[in-house]
Amino acid sequence: MDSSAERYFLGQRIETTISAFLEISSFLEGLPGRKNLIWLSGAFPVGVLPGGEALDPFAGVVDYSPKIHEAVDRMTLSQIAVYPVDIRGLTVDSMFSAANSRVFRTPYALARARAKFFFDLAADHATMKGLAEGSGGHAFYNANGLEHAIATAVEDGANYYTLSYSPLNENFDGRLRKIRVALARKHFSLSYRRSYFADDETKLLQEATKAPFRHIEGAMERGAPLAHEIVFELHVTAEGAPAATTPEQTAELSQFAAFASRKKWVDVQIQRYSFDYWIPVQQLSFTIPSEGLNQANLEFLAMAYDADGTAMCGRLSAGDEAIRGESFEKIRRGNFHARQQLDVPTQAAWLRVAVRDPAENRVGTAEIRLPLRPARQAQ
Repeated sequence: MDSSAERYFLGQRIETTISAFLEISSFLEGLPGRKNLIWLSGAFPVGVLPGGEALDPFAGVVDYSPKIHEAVDRMTLSQIAVYPVDIRGLTVDSMFSAANSRVFRTPYALARARAKFFFDLAADHATMKGLAEGSGGHAFYNANGLEHAIATAVEDGANYYTLSYSPLNENFDGRLRKIRVALARKHFSLSYRRSYFADDETKLLQEATKAPFRHIEGAMERGAPLAHEIVFELHVTAEGAPAATTPEQTAELSQFAAFASRKKWVDVQIQRYSFDYWIPVQQLSFTIPSEGLNQANLEFLAMAYDADGTAMCGRLSAGDEAIRGESFEKIRRGNFHARQQLDVPTQAAWLRVAVRDPAENRVGTAEIRLPLRPARQAQ
């Protein structure tokens, strides 16, 4: 392969890897706490590390710094630790394989081929190690125990401490800064994020104001892990029979991705669903805006998705409830009840619902397969 082709494919690998990290970061940003990303691969492109010296001869041809900067920032905000695992296991030079029919006519050609193999392998391992150490994870290579590596990564990522500090250098110019954590006792190896980009504080404040919305957005993604910060009981009922859409319903549905480009609505029918929520009161945070009142502020979000996971419709309902002192004492040991309705297209395959406490930004979610049978009418 000539140098231009090698440079092209290298660029494609780096672009794909960075794009994957951005997509994963966006998906996981809405989920609270530390997340561990186990990256299984047989090749790790050089050039995806922030601030390091690239090992490949084409590193200076294309500048990926802005994209790498963005990817690292997003992974930092999403609290993602990367655990790269080389699925090739213990790697040996393929030139010694019986399946290799290549002939080397000179000692120089043989030496060059061997040098390239070790160079490429070292570059892969350097990428793995740098990315793992930079994010607080650990790299696994030169080992055939793939199952053991994954189990170790899961166990390692499940036990950690959270540390914070304020930098003395207040010149937030967006440059890469190193972090070092040391222990008084020696002979211990620490895994932690080794660097960060010193972005402008105004940018970080803007990101922080969006954090609660990312929390609920990430939790409402079809197929996302269910959130259990709020545990609740849910009863969903199909009300009546499907019916044709009204002009108001058509206007509302056209705002969602599944219907954005639709012109004809004759074949679209709507099924109304009712949602009854019961939340143990002990989980909720109450405020007292005036004497004798206890107020619980809740948000109830219901979304419908088609079989491909595209949003079809949704509704956010605010559950502000003011409870008199005597009523509050009565329900304090019981459940808080709320009711919500949503008109859902009959083509919908999934319902996803969430309960959010804005005061503490805690979320609980549930997912339901559609369709449901209509409720029986009383005789």
